[in-house]
Amino acid sequence: MIGPVVKTETGEPGRSHLRREAQLLLRARHPGVVTISAFSDQDGSTRLTIAAVTGCTLAEAPPRTPVDALRFTAALARTLADLHEIGLAHRLLRADHVLSTVDGRPVLSEFGDATANADDDDRRLDAEALRDLVGLIASATTPGPRGSRAAGALRALAADVRSSPVPMSPADVAARAGREASRRTPRIGRHRARPSRHRVAAFALGPAIILATVVLMSQHAGETPAPASLPVAPAAEKTPMRVEVGGTQYDVGQAGDQVLVADWHCDGEPSAALLRPATGEVFVFTSLPAEGELLTARRVATVSGGISLDDDQTDAPCPPLVVRRSDGSRQSIGDR
Repeated sequence: MIGPVVKTETGEPGRSHLRREAQLLLRARHPGVVTISAFSDQDGSTRLTIAAVTGCTLAEAPPRTPVDALRFTAALARTLADLHEIGLAHRLLRADHVLSTVDGRPVLSEFGDATANADDDDRRLDAEALRDLVGLIASATTPGPRGSRAAGALRALAADVRSSPVPMSPADVAARAGREASRRTPRIGRHRARPSRHRVAAFALGPAIILATVVLMSQHAGETPAPASLPVAPAAEKTPMRVEVGGTQYDVGQAGDQVLVADWHCDGEPSAALLRPATGEVFVFTSLPAEGELLTARRVATVSGGISLDDDQTDAPCPPLVVRRSDGSRQSIGDR
């Protein structure tokens, strides 16, 4: 566990610095960035409290396997690219300022030197720091008995990033690391699908792919699962929840996930949408799987404070995908 981190200043220069850092964090609002749990600015004192993160720093514990390292690199680079898109640059990116959560996600901290008006030099500084971190991550991994190809892909990425005459952009690093992670992720064991229902399905863990699986447990011939709200497993459960839709049983997601089945693609066929409240990420699966299939899902949004999916119109032919926040507000997700 890292934090919560409390920063307090009483002198005006320091207070101004904390106000600026708080504004930058509020502007970022990204699952790959630490969040503010409290802020006060009164009675001659300014206090900024950063929410705790369950994990450690990248300096303390880099990813151990090549595939994990590729995923981590892709997510880290994507966070930087997203920040650059809105004009933010970190400017002090180093291993002890990158936190690694227990589920292997990178989270950026220490925004005291960041800027909200990034120029080419600021973005180049982040890109150069990312180059060094990719090298550190690559050097810290162990190939393992099945990791030689992934390790080679990771080493090649680190070498290309290091040798590039112009610092490779975070977006380019994210795209390449994500592709390699997707290619090198082992298939998950599954039963053979019946020939009449066979479809090709992969389980890739790139930055835009969900960490959960949807696995069809039994299929009744001739039945089409109806749109329905699926129950959520208690938080204490470690295994996926078992749910039933139209007589078909599924294992869906992980403890705490919120799942709804409806015609999310507006094609007359049901599919699953999943909200992960821990990160605010919203995913939509391509369809419902046939027997033994594993399906990929695309991350369509990240909603800060999202706690549930709105089930008011799931019976509609083409229902809106709406996330309810903890403050009672709602966000509609159009592109899915």
